[in-house]
Amino acid sequence: EGSKKLFLHVESGDRNYPQGKKDDTHLNTFGASEVAKLVAEGIRELQLTIQNNLVLK
Repeated sequence: EGSKKLFLHVESGDRNYPQGKKDDTHLNTFGASEVAKLVAEGIRELQLTIQNNLVLK
């Protein structure tokens, strides 16, 4: 249940999804941001050289 906030779950009446949408495959903006943070943390923990290009907000 808690993971639903990460995925594309939209109630009916939304401008882009008038009938609503329950998609457990695709991340919403919040979910994508959270996954990106985890990836960035992993890159830093592994001390990969790409870490010099990361910008955390």
